[in-house]
Amino acid sequence: MAQHQISQPTLTWQDGEPFSEAYGDIYFSRSNGLEESRHIFIHNSELPSRWHRSGHFCIAETGFGTGLNFLATLEAWFSQDFPSTKRLTYLSVELHPLSFHDLKRAVAHRPELARFADELLRVYPTVHVNGWQCLLMFDGQVTLMLGLGDAADMYEQMDVAVDAWFLDGFAPGKNPRMWSDALFAQIGRLSKEGTSVASFTVAGTVRRGLQQHNFSLRKPAGFGGKRENLAGVKLADTQTSMMNTPWFARPITPLPINKKIIVVGGGIAGVTTAHLLSLRGFEVHLFEQYDRLATQGSGNRAGLVLPKLTNQPDVIGMFYLHAFLQTVQWLDDLKARFSDLSWHKTGVLLRPDKNRFEHSPAWLQEVGVLREMREQDFPWLAHDDATSLQLCEQAGWLQPSSLINKLIETSPSSLQVKTNIEVREIQYDPQCWTLFTSQGEHHADAIVLANASGIERLSAGEQLPLFRNLGQLAYLPDNAQVSMPVSANGYIIPGVDGNCVLGASYEHNLNNIDPQEKHRQTLRGHWQQLVDASLADGNHWQDRVGERFTSRDHLPLVGPLANVNDFMQQFAAISQGKTARYFEPSRYLPNLYVNVAHGSRGLVTAYFSALYLAELISCGQSIWPRATEHLLHPSRFWVRELRKGPRN
Repeated sequence: MAQHQISQPTLTWQDGEPFSEAYGDIYFSRSNGLEESRHIFIHNSELPSRWHRSGHFCIAETGFGTGLNFLATLEAWFSQDFPSTKRLTYLSVELHPLSFHDLKRAVAHRPELARFADELLRVYPTVHVNGWQCLLMFDGQVTLMLGLGDAADMYEQMDVAVDAWFLDGFAPGKNPRMWSDALFAQIGRLSKEGTSVASFTVAGTVRRGLQQHNFSLRKPAGFGGKRENLAGVKLADTQTSMMNTPWFARPITPLPINKKIIVVGGGIAGVTTAHLLSLRGFEVHLFEQYDRLATQGSGNRAGLVLPKLTNQPDVIGMFYLHAFLQTVQWLDDLKARFSDLSWHKTGVLLRPDKNRFEHSPAWLQEVGVLREMREQDFPWLAHDDATSLQLCEQAGWLQPSSLINKLIETSPSSLQVKTNIEVREIQYDPQCWTLFTSQGEHHADAIVLANASGIERLSAGEQLPLFRNLGQLAYLPDNAQVSMPVSANGYIIPGVDGNCVLGASYEHNLNNIDPQEKHRQTLRGHWQQLVDASLADGNHWQDRVGERFTSRDHLPLVGPLANVNDFMQQFAAISQGKTARYFEPSRYLPNLYVNVAHGSRGLVTAYFSALYLAELISCGQSIWPRATEHLLHPSRFWVRELRKGPRN
């Protein structure tokens, strides 16, 4: 199966319950599916008592189906009246996800779960794309990681520490492909001593598969007319698994809740990171060197939220696609709760160059993100034989200041904002970090650097390959002929407080931040390429220039930060051809993270990156597949340098 092909199931409904035509099987017991779920998975896994002994608990499931096991877990979790700082992460995989309509119909038969079903429906993705989607529920207390694809393939991509497995899905006789040796190998790999396993089936293939990976099993009494079920626990492994990429090893010790974190940088990346960390119970201080938040790229009146066009669904293409889908789902949810948020899901017309993006429209059309349009249906567009015309209905435009203000407004009181404070250096001693600033010394247990414009001045960040770029755009009087946003090499956003936003020029690493006539000429060219409409006289333009920082490979830098000299010394033998087994896991500067270099894609990538950091810092877990972590890891450039071999 192609990486991105996901199909919805063909269902028939029998007495209001779904039945899979493809597998010839029910989704749950017709007698009392909820009680069965409680018995097999909640009771047999002894979850409530184990939850009380842990600040964070991770459950992994095979076969999300109608979400019944997940809803039963939420019911049991919230019955314990835990403090909001206790965290539950629930991973589940599904090859044939239900449509929103079918899921709503399935959960409607469980009125006792209505509170939890409503929350699930609020975040359930409407576009189903291969890969993992991170869905925050109950103000971040619960993280649902929904992996769409083959179970073994999905779990192979992840590096998480699972506390309990729910082995569900259609019976092994109906769906032997899922119950494979490859799946049991992943269950063993992601489990630790004491990890529990529970299942409705006692089939020999399942028992043998688990026993091969050091699970001790028992057969507790079954539910209803079934004589027995399966339960067990992982024993201590006698062999230690080898890490394939120790230079990207993740810090595994989470930061205790109520510790103090300083986030440096008041743009979209910094504010989103600070907001999500505050929701998880940390004391968060947000430092911004200017007199207000959102002054550089995040200070534009409006920006597009749309997918990045790539030629194939490789790790880069899937990162940007999932970042886009996650961000849109988040913005839609915020808009539903706060109608004054200036997020406008208008759809965006895109004009991919046929020579540069030969395959991009095809694969993005296949997953339902792009739809080919006829140029004659948009008479105000400029004719261009070199491009195709695509519509992204999920896309739209956002006023960054509106989002930033809303995030600050809705954050807990544990988030404090300090402006006019420049961080000049940071230093770690055995107890904490000290930040030397324009307003004296400040101390923190952890730091997130989201200040691309200032990070190179810090000794911890001076070796990161960041490049300063200037982008000039213009605010023009609104043009009634332009009915919706359109994007190619440039972009036009109509209807922004009576203006059109026309963007943007791009110039690398210059110090002159004043508007320039040559960039106006570039913008005039963008307008003529995009639309067949009159352009306002230059006297009616309002120019704006903002900084945007990119990395050497034009991807963000997100994750834990090492000391470059220590890193190069620890992994120097890479240049001599030494393999992973030769090295210990990477050592990092304690509780120091970066979230920078989003360039012109920050409105799409900032939230996805902040989600990753919030989970990593609070739980020591990752919401990203391993390949995505490595793609954006701050140490990736140093590894590439070492792989070039020793210098003469």
